[in-house]
Amino acid sequence: MESQLADRLITPVWYHPTLGLLAGGLIAIAELRNLAVFIAALLVYAVGCGVLVSSYRRLTGVWVSGMRRGPAGRISIQLVGTLYVIAGLAALLGLAAGVPGAFLAGGVVAFVAVVVLGRRFDDALRRELRDES
Repeated sequence: MESQLADRLITPVWYHPTLGLLAGGLIAIAELRNLAVFIAALLVYAVGCGVLVSSYRRLTGVWVSGMRRGPAGRISIQLVGTLYVIAGLAALLGLAAGVPGAFLAGGVVAFVAVVVLGRRFDDALRRELRDES
C-alpha cells in the first residue's frame, strides 16, 4: 500500500520553485522596510501556500505532512530551521549592520534552500514509504 502511495507522490517540477519564490520573496520584500507591504507579502505567502497544498492534493489525491518521524521529517525541520537562520542573518546584516541588499540576498538563498531541501524531502519520503511496505 505505501509503495503505491510512493509512486503517486510525484511532485510537479514547478512546486518547489514556486514555494521557494514564496518563501524567498517574503524575506526579500523586507528590504523595503515597509510594514504594510510586508503584511501584504505575508498574506500572499499564506494564500500561495494554500494554493500549493490544494494543487498538490488535486494532482496526487493525497497530502503528506512534513512533520513526521524519520528522515523526511528531519529534512522538514532542517528546512524550517534554515529559513529562520537565513531570515535572522538577513535581519542582523540588514537592520543591525546596515548592509544594503541583505534581505534580497537572503531571499535568493532561501529560494535555493527550499528547492534543494524540498527535493531531498520528496526523495526521502518516497524511500520511507517504499521501505515500510
